[in-house]
Amino acid sequence: GCLREECPNYPRMKINEALMTCSYVCRPEDSYSCYLNEEEGSRCWRMDDARFGRCLKGICYDHGTFQNITKEMLVRDLRFFLTCEQGHDFLYRERHHPFGCEFYCKEPEYYIVKRPDTTLCL
Repeated sequence: GCLREECPNYPRMKINEALMTCSYVCRPEDSYSCYLNEEEGSRCWRMDDARFGRCLKGICYDHGTFQNITKEMLVRDLRFFLTCEQGHDFLYRERHHPFGCEFYCKEPEYYIVKRPDTTLCL
């Protein structure tokens, strides 16, 4: 286990002011890090019923909306690269696709960055 005071305080991912998950990895740079639960009563998303979509500019759109938005775009308008190495988290584990279109960088400060455009997401 781990103690909250031993874990660095870093920003948590949110969607509309609700936390992406109700638990988080203590140290994203460590592949065997423990995790902690968010404070009791925190607003969190439930991803059980999430529909698959595609990432565009850091937002997960359902397939129909994604196709409508991108039909006039050129390939050069899309971003296909990572800006940092992805940290270890569990924001993809349950259904083998990422929750949302952001991830934590592996190195401390654990910046939140956007996944590449067209990434399959929930």
